[in-house]
Amino acid sequence: MRRSFFVFVVGLIIGVALMLVVDGSLDFGILGDNASEAIEDASRGARHLQLEASVRAALALQKDFNLFGGISVKAEGDGVTLSGTVASIEQRQLAELIAKGVDGVGSIVNALEVHSDAATE
Repeated sequence: MRRSFFVFVVGLIIGVALMLVVDGSLDFGILGDNASEAIEDASRGARHLQLEASVRAALALQKDFNLFGGISVKAEGDGVTLSGTVASIEQRQLAELIAKGVDGVGSIVNALEVHSDAATE
């Protein structure tokens, strides 16, 4: 995964450099700054995806949750937002507790709605 990410970032940088060379406005100082920002943004995005996947995996281990049909996970920084529907207040509370227990989660926004007709397994 790291290798794919690295190849993507290098390809992105080379593509931008080629566009600037063709355009005739290549300034290596600006290119270096933009590359650093692109790498930071990509790294930040990768951390968010990893955190989201970790929370989804922890929730999926619970037999009471129909994760793919009811719960959505979104990470921003070390904060996680849970949204969607669950069948009971207990499931809503349990989802929050599970997410809080995942390594790297700093805060939780529990936006889960309770619908008594939500499917459970």
